[in-house]
Amino acid sequence: MVPTIWSNPSQVLRFLLVGGLNTGFSFGVFALLTFVGLNFAIATLIQTALSVLFNFMTLGSLVFGKGNFASMIRFFFVCGIQYAVYTLGIWALLQLEFSSLLAGAIMIVPVVLVSWYLNKNFAFRKVQIGESPKLVEVANDKNH
Repeated sequence: MVPTIWSNPSQVLRFLLVGGLNTGFSFGVFALLTFVGLNFAIATLIQTALSVLFNFMTLGSLVFGKGNFASMIRFFFVCGIQYAVYTLGIWALLQLEFSSLLAGAIMIVPVVLVSWYLNKNFAFRKVQIGESPKLVEVANDKNH
């Protein structure tokens, strides 16, 4: 069964607050880079690279209470999906003649929804023993 978004209201609130901080940082980087003339795709790539570790630390520690090696690998994968959704969404909105900044702002909402679902159910989920032995062993070795 897929958990609903409201299964843990305090976690949802923490996600939104931390996400607001992370989004503000990320969008600020994007706005600065597009303001200085970088192409939107390059701006989103740099924005993502600068934000990934900060976001992993804040989400892992303040929202999901996890942050081991296995969750970091899954988090990087989720970030790749977020980058694709964000960049393709901006591209689609540019085809409709939106400005890069407005397109970037509009895409925040769908990316937040994708981020919540994938981080909660994939990146920071509890790994079952036997599910991925190599990642579990590496994570356990770091914890002991």
